Formats: sequence, structure tokens, C-alpha cells
Amino acid sequence: MSAQRFGVALRIATTAAVAEILLVAAWTLRSAQAEAALYAGFLWILLKCGPLLAVLPGLVRGSHRAATWLCFVFCAYFLAAVLTAMAPPPVRWLGLLEIVVISTGFVAGLLATRWGRQLPEPPQRMS
Repeated sequence: MSAQRFGVALRIATTAAVAEILLVAAWTLRSAQAEAALYAGFLWILLKCGPLLAVLPGLVRGSHRAATWLCFVFCAYFLAAVLTAMAPPPVRWLGLLEIVVISTGFVAGLLATRWGRQLPEPPQRMS
């Protein structure tokens, strides 16, 4: 039963990480207007989404340690989302949506970490 709950929590956390990457990318590309700004926008997206992109392969592999790191990474994104949510009304919706996505992913990451630690560890590879 714990393995099944771990899998569900890990899928929710992974989905939240991908959703946050898409939200950040869409908002950054929307704010980049000209072609030169569009190129800079892609570089800015890589910088903004770098921590989430670094954790994503571990989440896809099913690592509970990656879920732990996702919770740490989401803390920084949560701060940015709260600041965005305090912006004037045209931008506020993005901050509120990010807060919901990040909170869902954070809780799912915590649960995946808790339930993943209860699973038997795979044997260590000798190198």
C-alpha cells in the first residue's frame, strides 16, 4: 500500500514541477516582445527553470530523494509567487495560480519523501 501511495504522490509532485516550468516559461515568453528580447527570454527561462529541470530526471526515475530536493526548490519559487500575487490585478492571477501549483507539489513531495523512505532500498551497485 505504501508503494502505491508513493507512486501517486510522486506523480503529483512531478506534474506540479512540469506545470511550474510551463507557467514560468509561458510568462517569460509573453513578456519578451521583440526578437532580441525573445532570445534573451529563452536564456532567462533556462536560468529561472534550471533548479526544476535539475530535479526532474530524479522525479521521473522515482527517487524519493529527488522529491525532497523538489521541496527545497519549491520554497524559492513560492517566494516569487507570493510577490507576483501581490502585484496589480492583471498579473495577480499568475501568482495565485503558481501558489496553488507550488503548494500542491510541495505537499506531494513531502508525502512522497515520507512514503518513499518506508520502501525497501534497492541494492547498492558496486562500481
